[in-house]
Amino acid sequence: MAESTLRSPQRRRFVLEARLKRLRAAQRAGVLSAAAVEAAAYLDDPAAVALRRGPVLAPSPEARALIDLHLAGLPFRERELLRLRRGWADGNVYSPEEIGRVFGLAPDAVRARCEATLRRLRAALLLEELLGCAETPSPGE
Repeated sequence: MAESTLRSPQRRRFVLEARLKRLRAAQRAGVLSAAAVEAAAYLDDPAAVALRRGPVLAPSPEARALIDLHLAGLPFRERELLRLRRGWADGNVYSPEEIGRVFGLAPDAVRARCEATLRRLRAALLLEELLGCAETPSPGE
């Protein structure tokens, strides 16, 4: 199968619809918490955004706790790249060029690493929730 076929808009839409159907079923079954869906939507997961019927501009304390729990499990460099790029470090969103100067990376490498880290973070967040492995700390912890 050609590479272009795997990345076609029709294929992406098919995969998104299949994920959305699985997430809706898990939510109806009570396996998927609203905080996990909100956290994934905040991380720009397309299926979670569709499930919520819109993006999340500021996560709730429960969703933020889930994100922080998964961020803590990332290697330092990946976590810091993502925190700087998304503005979670100090409230300022830094450009790939600025981050690249700090870490000695090309701007394209910063973009690629941030996107790959976000993909893994989204997948881990929902997968662990669906498998019942995630322990959600209270926002005060």
